Amino acid sequence: MSTTFTFEERFATWVYNTVLTWGIDEKSAYWVKAAVLSIALVFVVGILDWLSRNVLLSAVKKYSKKVNQPILNQLVEKKTFKFLAHLIPLTFAFVSLPIVLKGFESFVNPVETFIALIMLLAVNFFLQSVLKVVKVVLMNVEALKDKPVASFVQVGSIVVTIIAILIAITIFNRPVNTKLINSIRSNECGIIVSFQGYAFWFSRFY
Repeated sequence: MSTTFTFEERFATWVYNTVLTWGIDEKSAYWVKAAVLSIALVFVVGILDWLSRNVLLSAVKKYSKKVNQPILNQLVEKKTFKFLAHLIPLTFAFVSLPIVLKGFESFVNPVETFIALIMLLAVNFFLQSVLKVVKVVLMNVEALKDKPVASFVQVGSIVVTIIAILIAITIFNRPVNTKLINSIRSNECGIIVSFQGYAFWFSRFY
């Protein structure tokens, strides 16, 4: 992380010094620097998002062909994991804000809050998509046709929504920090590991 910040700081300093050579006063130079760095950040985040989506979807697709589990196959077909891929560029944007908006610290917290909410939304979309796929797959399992699968999945969807709302309220009510973001990402990793085990168990019905 320190290497990333060092590079960003050097780039920010170079942009600022370059702007000063244009004959712009220091106050205006800060605004121009922030604008240039913001545009550069959006560009980099866009590239990272494209790369992370393609790499993650490709990796999951290869793994799906290897294990051939019904639920995982459906998730790959629906491209559900694209929601998780968004977390990578969003995290990069989050940690880059203090450098990009240096000199405009009052803007940092609102933008951090916005990014944290987008990350939370991506996680929520992922989980909701997983639940929909699980419902479709399990309702076609002969041994579970007399079970209230749809009701269980609906309850799970409501629980996920409630948790997402509570986390959103927490984000609004206190300053956003990297610990909160790391917590969201860690919980998501735990969900993926657990899901792999459940997918293997459900695949035995086929």
